[in-house]
Amino acid sequence: MQPLPYAPAFKARVALAAIKGDLTCSQVARKFKVEAAEVSRWRRQLLQRAQLAFDPALDPQPAARPASKAGKNGPAAPGSGHSYARSIVYWSRILGTLYNRQYVATGGSMHVPVSFWRILSWLAESGALTVGEIAAHSQIERTVLSRMLGRMAVQGLIARVPRHGDRRVSETRITPQGRRAVRMIGPVRQGVYARATRGIESGDIDFACDVIIRMIQNLGGHEAIVPARAAARGLLGAE
Repeated sequence: MQPLPYAPAFKARVALAAIKGDLTCSQVARKFKVEAAEVSRWRRQLLQRAQLAFDPALDPQPAARPASKAGKNGPAAPGSGHSYARSIVYWSRILGTLYNRQYVATGGSMHVPVSFWRILSWLAESGALTVGEIAAHSQIERTVLSRMLGRMAVQGLIARVPRHGDRRVSETRITPQGRRAVRMIGPVRQGVYARATRGIESGDIDFACDVIIRMIQNLGGHEAIVPARAAARGLLGAE
């Protein structure tokens, strides 16, 4: 999926909105109807150019990253020149596993299981989603998800309501009790995130997000797994 040819003035306006800090990059993306990855990249580019204006000696181009070498981190796949041990897909999966394990270790899952948290987080941000949209975002199989949503409804964390304007479609919304659970567990998740990002520059984190989202776009974009209605609302954030 090729990026749209946005005008420089528009990109500067979006970047300034993100730099101002009143809205997150995801919120700015929804406001201007662009990808969150674009907002993050334009913000970083504008800051780099501003820094260069004050100190022309600075090199705005990042240092070339060394080519991956097989050996220390595992042998390359035969004939491919690619080592699975250096795969961003592999390490992303490991990161997710460790992230959730630490969440469980802190006792957060005693209040909200990891799977519940994943669903509540999306609902807290989006307001309402269909079962199909939740399944796409959470990557939880539909039959398992249906049982899970039933348990969450019994616990008062979510409510099923007809969609406004089309009562044939049922949507899931987070309840006040569900929002209280998100607020209660939020600091636990933020603590794990702080440990995971310790010593890492925010620009490097933005760069990593940009790379992953661009890889997703190269494979057809998140629209390939996220229903069109949710994708149109820009629910794939970079933060």
